[in-house]
Amino acid sequence: MTKTRMKLYGIYLLLFLIIFSGDLFSQTKAPTKTESSKSNKKSILKVKSRDGLGITAPKIRKISFKEKLRSTYVTLVIQDYYVCGGFVVHSKGYVVTVANVLSPKHTKIEVISAAFGRKEVEIVAVDEGNNLALLKLPDRKERYSALKIARRRPKTYSRTFIFGPIDFRYDVLISGRVANPDPVFFWMETNEGYTSAFSVASDKPAFYGVPWVNKKCEVIGVQTDMSASAGLNLVIPGESIRNLLKKRKMFSTPTVGLEVEELWQNDEADYRRSIPKGLSGVVIMYVVEKGSASRAGLREGEFIFEMDGKPIKDVHHFITTIRSKKIKSTIEFGVFEPGRKRKRKAFLKIDRLEKGW
Repeated sequence: MTKTRMKLYGIYLLLFLIIFSGDLFSQTKAPTKTESSKSNKKSILKVKSRDGLGITAPKIRKISFKEKLRSTYVTLVIQDYYVCGGFVVHSKGYVVTVANVLSPKHTKIEVISAAFGRKEVEIVAVDEGNNLALLKLPDRKERYSALKIARRRPKTYSRTFIFGPIDFRYDVLISGRVANPDPVFFWMETNEGYTSAFSVASDKPAFYGVPWVNKKCEVIGVQTDMSASAGLNLVIPGESIRNLLKKRKMFSTPTVGLEVEELWQNDEADYRRSIPKGLSGVVIMYVVEKGSASRAGLREGEFIFEMDGKPIKDVHHFITTIRSKKIKSTIEFGVFEPGRKRKRKAFLKIDRLEKGW
């Protein structure tokens, strides 16, 4: 009987040890991935909440707003003369600048950058209708630092910035406000044609060819060498830059070689009274020498009231209608001569604004 009890006690003791050892194993086993990640998160949160005490992970250095602009900004050098600014718009080395400083006769064009030094570039595309040019840097394995083009037009009075040599001071960042984001047409004497631009208000004149950017450092437009009035800068819109980068080839902008204005803009009261009432159109201000209008016999002071038999609403309507035509096609003008007080027809062939390219 005693032996039997001892055997039972031994069995009970063995079972107890097995159960107890199992509990110990379960309490000391390695945590699962989920448990490990949770504990790590808790420990990280504890470190962060200790007001700088303890060990923290090293932070990755971010490029500042000004450094980003500096690394993409270039100065254009033609025949060893500093001409204007520009910027890298694509990591493969495409550079945007203004077109009116370039000529097919230029044999050597270079850019100077704080990021990659001085390099020679080639002309890829010219769009004189928007006063833009696309240049190409030499290919390299390392990507060039580039600016992105904003997807949307800026809003009125939104903040904008420009970087570069302004008033002959280098490495400066100046801010402005978008006065009117909607582009309008302006006559450019340098290429004797129209270009479209919107206005940015700033108390400092901007170096042309330089990009205006938003708070995200995205390009909203390129500064031209024109100014609408004191404190207003004319800026080529971002959508024109995007179109230039997309096509990457020479443009053919339709033109007839005329600078015009609306009747209400004419300063001479006698001239305004000489135009028949109810006749809408545009006044010829300047005729480009050897251009389409000059060949057709049009003169300054004449009043154009029709195109292909349809009345002209305003300057914008006049230019957009011409630009909708094909190069070398014919357009019919209805012309009123104030001096002779008579109407006549004129037939003009559409020319290409990008002469020689």
